[in-house]
Amino acid sequence: MPGLPIPKQDGSKHSPSDALKIPSKDIPGSDSSTPKPSSVPAVPIQKGKLYSVGK
Repeated sequence: MPGLPIPKQDGSKHSPSDALKIPSKDIPGSDSSTPKPSSVPAVPIQKGKLYSVGK
């Protein structure tokens, strides 16, 4: 989330917007059940590791 707003302000609004819109429609359109559960656990797992290392 914090990484998206940063590049957007730089001037890459079209690049990230198009890239996110294209795969976003393709992924949920084909298998909305597979990518959703995979992305959800992947995010918290990475965050937990980062927090552990920081601490």
